[in-house]
Amino acid sequence: MNERLRIVSDELWQRVKARQEQQADRLGTRVIGGLRKNRSGAGRPSKYMLSGLLRCSECHGGFVLASGVRYHCASHVNGGDAACKVILSVPRYRVEKLILDFTEHELPRILTEAEARYTQQP
Repeated sequence: MNERLRIVSDELWQRVKARQEQQADRLGTRVIGGLRKNRSGAGRPSKYMLSGLLRCSECHGGFVLASGVRYHCASHVNGGDAACKVILSVPRYRVEKLILDFTEHELPRILTEAEARYTQQP
């Protein structure tokens, strides 16, 4: 390593590295665990089809299945005094049916049209 680029002494560097090794067992496990929780696909799998996908148009918070049969704005349900003012709730069966119907009937047509337009361009 080029000595001119060094910003700490080699002695201090070695002491820091030794301390990091000592702390690794105690802190490293918690830090790594915390990072894993935030990774995409980490944690418990979603229990419901639309968990984490629906968003509130007002506060952009997620919709949650608060009552077991209806999706509500999570910020409204859990927000206390600073809660979102959206009181809308949507029946789970209705939203899921709309999404599945769209996916089965409309999406293939839209994708076919998009592919045709894309392949026709010069």
